[in-house]
This record gives sequence, C-alpha cells and structure tokens, in this order.
Amino acid sequence: MFGYVLQKPKGLPSTRWACKTVVNDYDWHNRSVANQIEFSLCTASSRTVCQEGRAPFEVKGTTFGCVIGEIAMHSFAETGVEVEIASVAVRFPSLFYETRELLPADFEDPSVLLLPVLLCPSDPKELLAFDRLLSRYIQSYVDQDAASEMQGYSIVFELLARLDAQTRRQAREITAKKDKYIHYYVMKADAILRQSFSKRITLQAIAAELGITPSYLSAIYRRAMGVSFSERLCALRMERPKELLTSTALSVSSIAEQVGFCDESNLRKSFKQYFGMGLREYRNIAREQTLYHAKPIRKGGEDMDDGKDL
Repeated sequence: MFGYVLQKPKGLPSTRWACKTVVNDYDWHNRSVANQIEFSLCTASSRTVCQEGRAPFEVKGTTFGCVIGEIAMHSFAETGVEVEIASVAVRFPSLFYETRELLPADFEDPSVLLLPVLLCPSDPKELLAFDRLLSRYIQSYVDQDAASEMQGYSIVFELLARLDAQTRRQAREITAKKDKYIHYYVMKADAILRQSFSKRITLQAIAAELGITPSYLSAIYRRAMGVSFSERLCALRMERPKELLTSTALSVSSIAEQVGFCDESNLRKSFKQYFGMGLREYRNIAREQTLYHAKPIRKGGEDMDDGKDL
C-alpha cells in the first residue's frame, strides 16, 4: 500500500480551502504546498489517477484521497463524466513524514499515523463517515465563528485518526489474504517434497509446478517452515536411510538409490555430516538389544564405517 508515515502533527491547522462541487470537465493537479494535507472524497463512474513515479491506473466509484506536501498528483476524467468532489485542505505549522510503500513493520508501530494516498473502503458506512466529516468541516469553514473553528480542529484530527485506523485495517486484510496463499503454496511444496524427495527434485521444478518464482517460493518456505528448502530436502533424505538401516539389511548402495543420492559415497558423507556418525556405526548402535550391550569401538582411530557395503 502506497502512502505516508506521518509523525503526530504539532500545533493547530489553518484552512486553505474547503469546498464541495460537481464538475463535468474534471482535470485536477494537486495544489499542495509544504506542511499541507488535502482530504478529498471523489465519486465518478470512471477516472484516471497518476501518482509521481507510478503507472496511471483507473478508479471507479467513490474513493477517499489524501495528499500531503508537494507530491505530484494528477487525476482526470473524460469530458462529460460527472465527478462529485468534496475537498478540504489544511496547513500545519510543520509536518514530518515519509512518502513510500508502507511496510509490515509500519503497521506494528502505533507511534506514527499511516495515511493512504488513495483509499477505497469496502464498507459504505466508512465512506459515509468520511463524507459527513468533510461536510461538517466545510460548514464550519462557511460559518467562520469561534465555535465552528474549534469544531474544525477536532474534525481534522478525527479524519487523521479514521484514516490511520482504516489503513491498518485494510493492511491486515491484505496480509491475511497473502498468508492464505502463502500457506497453500508452502503446504503444496512440502507435500511435493515428501512425495518426491527420493527423486532428483529441485526448487525450480516445484516453483514451476506451482506457477510462482523460485525466489518467492524460497522466501515463503523458509519463513513458514523455519528451514530452507535444501535443509528440508536434506532432512527428508536423511530420515529415510536411518529408518532403512534400522529395519532392513539393505546395502548402502541400495539405500542410496532409494533415497535419491547419486551414489553411496555421497550418502555416506551426507549421513555423517548430518548425524555425526557413519552408517555402520549407526546400524550397530540401533541394533543394540539391551542397555548392557557393548557399544561399537573405534580401533586405531579409524572410522568403523570403512566404505564397504553393510
């Protein structure tokens, strides 16, 4: 989500403009200056929005916009398209903010306000609430008495608070949807791994089967599982020979073939790195019948796993 990370404003805002109108030849360039915030509710069947450094995009229906400072914004509709606009611009003594793509860490930081450049609330009640606040502010600006001025201050801060809450709510919804897809991809990838670990399988092949990029799969797999793809593949390939060593009399070469190693020397090396002991030593220990059975002894400092088939 593209928007602003805004420090809590200090001081009271002054009004630059407050208006409500309907136009049929809509072509708007922001008139923002330093320390200014413009709130606008815009309704049209279709219009195009251009943000600085981003590709133009089409917007339909009602949106709530927020422009801070001097960011370049341009919005327009085809001639004849009716556009309803309620717009309020206020200026603070000073504002400290960043304009950028909002990050997950931002949504966990309650010390700042998160404001979107463009908000499309799915709940009509939210749009109605924004519309009422802007209408009340415009009326207070028209009245221009002391009580109305005080009411205007409170409306500005309520708009900021509502925008922050709505931005965080939408971010949680987006994150929940992403997490749902991430869970699907990770579980699907892990199922493929468990079914095919004994074959020559790669991260690239699984990513292609799922229709996502290898780098994306690698990142979400590590985040969800706590281990990398290669570490998980190694663990699966190591558990199977451990089981076969205990329950069968298969040779090392047969075991290597069953668990997806290209040759037995590769299996011997990997097994020792993973478990800290050789294949022969592990099989002998696993076959101990009682606690009093003598543990295998290394003679002359040589590894008991001498490279011969078991």
